[in-house]
Amino acid sequence: MSARQIFANGERWGDVTARAAFPVLLRRAMDGEPITYGGLDDILVARGQPGAIAIAYRYAAGKVGDICEALSDDLGERIPLLNAIIVNQGTNLPSDGVDEYLARSLGKTPRAIKRLSSEHRDAYAQQAIEAVFAFDGWDRVRRHLRIPFSDLEKGNPHRGKPIPPPDPKRFATGPESAAHKALKAWAAEHPTFFWSFGKFNKAKTEKILSSGDRLDVLFDNGMNMLAVEVKARSAPAEEIQRGVYQCIKYRAILRAMQLAAAKAPNGNAVLLLERKPLQSVIALAERLAVSIVTAPADLR
Repeated sequence: MSARQIFANGERWGDVTARAAFPVLLRRAMDGEPITYGGLDDILVARGQPGAIAIAYRYAAGKVGDICEALSDDLGERIPLLNAIIVNQGTNLPSDGVDEYLARSLGKTPRAIKRLSSEHRDAYAQQAIEAVFAFDGWDRVRRHLRIPFSDLEKGNPHRGKPIPPPDPKRFATGPESAAHKALKAWAAEHPTFFWSFGKFNKAKTEKILSSGDRLDVLFDNGMNMLAVEVKARSAPAEEIQRGVYQCIKYRAILRAMQLAAAKAPNGNAVLLLERKPLQSVIALAERLAVSIVTAPADLR
């Protein structure tokens, strides 16, 4: 059955709700914004649909997943799972109802997904969300399903006040300072300091990634990977802001490397400083979901 047929067929509550929800989810995908079950219910009720408790949306979300799978066949390209961006308010991740769709998209069996640790399952679920936001073909999907543009929820989500980017002219240049090298060596020798990110042995420094990027420090226990970007006490604020963006890059590369190796994409990156960051740096890191840790004052 084609995606158009699946989309149009059925008059049960779940069928009607899936049709009503699809334009809302398309807009959220284009805007890079997940939506909770309660948030989706609020929007649909405002549009005249009967409301329901969160668990009732499992069927409608599943039908959205069915449509996405059929779209992959119709359009000849992999269409991300739009149902993955319907998330639980407490976890910001989709419920286990998405797991059978995750399994098929990963070439795994549903049983294999169920055997995963919660950490690894959640890593795959987060990757599915990111795939939805990275996909640039949602308007093609809208046209293929013949959904009028006017049906899409109005965009322009509130994202807070803009945070100015760092001035590249203030970035550190030249060879690494002795303080930078010392901090890097200390981090590599103290895996227990990073216990909240995983259990690791001593790390490697100057590790070259598949992208050609060179990490200050890389912890890798075969199941988890953690990049540590270090900034010494003398680093200017702009260089520390740069470190936040570097962490985002390294996190994405590590997860891509894990996916390529058929491993759970749970790679992470942390910024290690020798002094407390400015509030502007903290605000940037919080917005971009980057962890910052401060080394002990007596590390030497």
